[in-house]
Amino acid sequence: MRRLVGSTAFLFASASGAVGCPAGSETFLSCTFEGGAKYVETCVQSGSATYRFGRTGQTPDLEFSEPLESVGYTPWSGAGWTVGEDLSFHNGDTTYRVAGLASRGPVDDEQDLAEPSGRLTVEQDGINVAVLSCDAGSVDFPWSQAIYNAKQDAGQCWNHPELTWSDCDMN
Repeated sequence: MRRLVGSTAFLFASASGAVGCPAGSETFLSCTFEGGAKYVETCVQSGSATYRFGRTGQTPDLEFSEPLESVGYTPWSGAGWTVGEDLSFHNGDTTYRVAGLASRGPVDDEQDLAEPSGRLTVEQDGINVAVLSCDAGSVDFPWSQAIYNAKQDAGQCWNHPELTWSDCDMN
């Protein structure tokens, strides 16, 4: 079920103006807002993550990439029935945080993920200035350990009690 939802969301987003993640990269989260009027798309590829936001059917209003070492990332804790992660991009004094959530467990008598949800939070100088919830049915959140593994490959380790990434040599 989840693969179908993700595939449908990707086709919808591609047809509606988002360019889609380039070949060889992975989607962290993409979705539309305001009844499909706007979209966000986040992609991860060889050492960097890309953020795109804009009006559906048009060139993104904002697009930039950041090295994975500096991207904020909170991985799923591994506990409970809900998979939730977020990825934060920094652009000057503004932070763009995308979060994906999916419940796992029996869905239609299958051990699969239910339809995911997501949101985009924009912070300026640490204050929330916008929170957008993804349109139902538009979310592509193909949860994987790609970012976690890439951060570890870069020498960063997740400190679960402190909920922070740090240099593995310091742990």
